[in-house]
Amino acid sequence: AARRQGVPLVMTVHNFRLRCPNGLFFTDGAPCQRCAGGAYVHAALHECFPTRSQAGVYASALWAHRFVLRLEDQVDLFIAPSRFLERRLHDWGIAPSRTMVIRNFTDLAFGTPGGGWGGLYLGRLSPEKGLDELLGALRAAGDPPFRIAGAGPSDAALRTRAADLGLRRTEFLGQLDRAEVARELAAARYVVFPSVWDENAPLAALEAMAAARPLLVSRRGGLPELVDEGGGLSYEAGDLAGLAEAISRLDADEAMATGHGAQALAFAREAFSPAAHRRQLEAAYERVVVAERATRPRRRTRGVVTVRPPLAPLPATGRPGRRRRQVAPPMRVLMSHCYYRDLGGENLSFEAEVEVLRAFGQQVVTYTRDNRELDRLGLVGKARAGLLTVWAQDSYRELERLIARARPDVAHFQNTFPLISPAAFHAAHRAGVPVVLALRNYRLLCVSGVLYRDGRVCEDCLHAPALLPGVVHACYRGSHAQSAVVATMQATHRLLGTWTDAVDLFVVPTAFGRGKFVEAGLPAERIIVKPNFVHPDPGLNPTPGRWAVYAGRLAPEKGVMTMLEAWRRSAPMPLRIVGDGPLRAAVEAFVARHGLEGRVEVLGARQPAEVMAVMREARLVVFPSEWYETFGRVAAEAFACGIPVVASRLGAMGEVVEEGVTGLHFSSGDAEDLAAKVAWAETHPDEVAEMGRAARQEYERTYTAEQNYYRLLEIYRLAQQRASAMR
Repeated sequence: AARRQGVPLVMTVHNFRLRCPNGLFFTDGAPCQRCAGGAYVHAALHECFPTRSQAGVYASALWAHRFVLRLEDQVDLFIAPSRFLERRLHDWGIAPSRTMVIRNFTDLAFGTPGGGWGGLYLGRLSPEKGLDELLGALRAAGDPPFRIAGAGPSDAALRTRAADLGLRRTEFLGQLDRAEVARELAAARYVVFPSVWDENAPLAALEAMAAARPLLVSRRGGLPELVDEGGGLSYEAGDLAGLAEAISRLDADEAMATGHGAQALAFAREAFSPAAHRRQLEAAYERVVVAERATRPRRRTRGVVTVRPPLAPLPATGRPGRRRRQVAPPMRVLMSHCYYRDLGGENLSFEAEVEVLRAFGQQVVTYTRDNRELDRLGLVGKARAGLLTVWAQDSYRELERLIARARPDVAHFQNTFPLISPAAFHAAHRAGVPVVLALRNYRLLCVSGVLYRDGRVCEDCLHAPALLPGVVHACYRGSHAQSAVVATMQATHRLLGTWTDAVDLFVVPTAFGRGKFVEAGLPAERIIVKPNFVHPDPGLNPTPGRWAVYAGRLAPEKGVMTMLEAWRRSAPMPLRIVGDGPLRAAVEAFVARHGLEGRVEVLGARQPAEVMAVMREARLVVFPSEWYETFGRVAAEAFACGIPVVASRLGAMGEVVEEGVTGLHFSSGDAEDLAAKVAWAETHPDEVAEMGRAARQEYERTYTAEQNYYRLLEIYRLAQQRASAMR
């Protein structure tokens, strides 16, 4: 009915009923996939429902919906409450472009880490929940204090089982109302979810994290990702000894439980609040409306129907004969960036975002400077440039005039160092324009911007006043004077309250980077994660080549010498190196000295299109960085080509590359480990090809221009709301 009226359709998928009649993929006391392919007769043959007639009705309906009516094809966007369930949707043949993860939410009040005693289970008392296994683990752990809250078909059997095991300190509370659930969460030290089925995203787990209580979960379904992102412990389902050990640890170590609880609370505040859920829902609705309008047939003209391409200005007209649907007017966006001398990821990202915003019909005005302007300055001019780094009065005045003329709805700043300077934020803020600042490096926390010194990760300035260690060690360009200028810029704007008063939202590309800025004192509630993206789409390469490729700056923090050492030792796959930088001569000398000319080819700097052409011929992309990369744009480009990435397990790359799924990890700085991973890839082409397909799916799900556009609009509107509330 919705589709016949031309209304975009969104479906939230809470369970597995699209493929399983009982929605659980669990029957006869064990996980089950018998019906996944469409043989729904198994629902009647096994104990999937209380009666065979019920099973027959559900199975018949599911078969008709799936194979006759093909209702799934009518859905524009499927919302999954967990990344696990989204992967299941992809496995069922639903394209990544039609899925989106929006986590469930809880409106329980946020709790306080620490305190409490004993463990707690919240949920239905039924076989798939693993409570029989939990009771056995409680006995093995020495009968620690534990409460079980909930009701269900296994209630009586579980009480009998607890008595038989002699569990005198295990208490069954029965069904609780919401106020009682909140009280029990506040009283507990930790909360256990021992499911033996693929649990999706239980609301009780979210409530526990909001109460600042750590989770102890089986590694089934969507439960592990909650612990991986929000703190807690996990064990392999069925491992009674592992569950008992984890219970004993949480019961004995209050400090550990408190630490995990604090992590859980931070994640809950970010991910499980009603406000966050509402913003994501609005973004989902806007996404399908935009897509529907971009592809709908327009009015017929002389017998021709024109259909808009995916990246085109959004039409403001409705269908003939129907009431016109209201469309928000285009947003006026001021995009500002100070170009680096070398063509790099930040420059490319700025240009791509401007192009995409304009392609979708937004009104964009740009203000840019170029650091090559410094090359034309004499000694006096370069000395004056130090003052511009702190407060660039000329850029401030030019921006004032531009803002007065263009009257933007939001100002989005990328790099402002050094010729635009943080003065720009004040120019926008004083004009009443919301300010969004992209943090693509660590310049706010580190003189050099990379948290790297003397061949190692360095966090000396993370909590130091005025970045003084960076001045002492001359971290910026090896100059004490230039380092002092950067430190003075940061200290000045901390005193002026620039970061707290003149910037409404900060945007970082990964959760890891966000954590570093929060650790340094930036307000967590104003730091939004938005990954980088790849545009235009280079397309999947169906026939990967035989090369490994490194694409990036040839600099010490990039780990290029570790990579070369891996190839010198044993890495059998040929390597192409694309890029330039201060280590170019050292790289070429290493290749010549060790006779690697036949296996390692140094191509030098290339234009972006040439880099993508080289990458499309690769089997692997190597990302050996030894600093805290804020994202690694090259990884997203590799994913777009369907090429897996071998990355150091350091910083954000451990988050961007999923081990064994979209690539492989190796220990940062460990040439032997890197060589071993490349050798494995050489001898396992089928597994590498599967990783490449998963990498392409990850690109379509996360790193497309469309995804970036919807996320940008969400960020801009959030910045407007915050700026309006602060006036």
